[in-house]
Amino acid sequence: MSLLIDCKVQFETRAVEVGLGRPLITALTGQGPDTLSKLAYWIGQPGVPLDDDKFDRAVQALTGSAPSIGDAASLKRLLFEAQALTIQSLKNTVEAPGTESSTPKRIPIAEGESRLAALRTRITGLIIEGVNEPAVSLFEQTQHQYEQKTIKYLPPEKCPSREFEIVQMKPVKQLVVHGGNVVVGETLSMPDTTVNSSLLVQQAFIRRALAYDFSDLISFSVSQRYIDTLFRHMTREAPPGYRQVTLCQVIQADKAVFAKLAELGSGIRRNAAGNRPLDARIMEALQSYEVSFHLFPLAIPERPLKQDWKESPYWRNQAEGDKGGKGDHDKGKGKGKHKSKGKRTEHFATWMPPGLKGGKPSDKDGKPICFNYNLNNCNAAEPGGECPRGRHICCKCFEVHPYADVHKQDAGSAVKAN
Repeated sequence: MSLLIDCKVQFETRAVEVGLGRPLITALTGQGPDTLSKLAYWIGQPGVPLDDDKFDRAVQALTGSAPSIGDAASLKRLLFEAQALTIQSLKNTVEAPGTESSTPKRIPIAEGESRLAALRTRITGLIIEGVNEPAVSLFEQTQHQYEQKTIKYLPPEKCPSREFEIVQMKPVKQLVVHGGNVVVGETLSMPDTTVNSSLLVQQAFIRRALAYDFSDLISFSVSQRYIDTLFRHMTREAPPGYRQVTLCQVIQADKAVFAKLAELGSGIRRNAAGNRPLDARIMEALQSYEVSFHLFPLAIPERPLKQDWKESPYWRNQAEGDKGGKGDHDKGKGKGKHKSKGKRTEHFATWMPPGLKGGKPSDKDGKPICFNYNLNNCNAAEPGGECPRGRHICCKCFEVHPYADVHKQDAGSAVKAN
């Protein structure tokens, strides 16, 4: 409510609405009581009955003549509203300080329209409409930061446009504490805006920059330079073995920048020289080591070397390869749990013919080994060579000799010993 009683545009708008004449409005704004909070203490003080003689003398001293009956009635009405609003503002501050400080205040319509018109006039080269026009709720968030003298991070999904706000905002009923009682109140709820691409994120950052200029915290020219510098990292060529900066890194860096700005504490308003402290600090924060760390190109994770794997002709489905035969290795005399129904399973990759028990279907490099050669039944290649079925090496020790010539006798001896 303090924004309502301290707004000059709202004062003039309300004065016109109650029927106050333009000469008297000009005299009031020119002499000093140009807001409702000042007007409340112009004649007397809030809570004290108005003295008519004192009122007439104050108006005559202001304008040089006695007011008309209409102007006197309108001014008394405006004076009463100013005192009532001032008392209510003080009451809210005392009774509910937490609510008053944590909830953004509504910006008066006249004040919002006046600031937005000045923003359109001051900023050239950007059409502030459509996706570029910030939502009223975004203006209220930045204005709340100005009043509380505390900078807070506004993520891109919390920076909607005005057209998104009009379409998506819906009333929602919820329990609220009012005057010490819990009542069912109605509030406005709006989902987060969509920011799933670099273009949408950049548009959200532009709307946020306009809102901060609206609240006189960060000028739009400085914010535009900050946004351009931030997104320029995404176009920077990465060194070999590294990938370019991603949109996620840009958002993380933006969050780190506002964390650095929060270190200013309450000194975020214009100083005595008329300068905005955040204008100088935002670029310094972007160039700090803590923020630059988020914008380094990340190394591409090393993938395991892909083996030159060649499918062995013996790795076919055993149900297909042994049609009509009796060598189904998944079937036994007992009731096993691994019965094959024609589907390929992991067991087929390590299956070996009965005469090559203890061998392996492939060498250390993953290349298939010819089973026929190990059984002395392949003449398609020389020993140590490679035929369509695989390499002509031993399937057990990987030396250049058939398995049947060296290891078959060892396997037979082991069976007899058992």
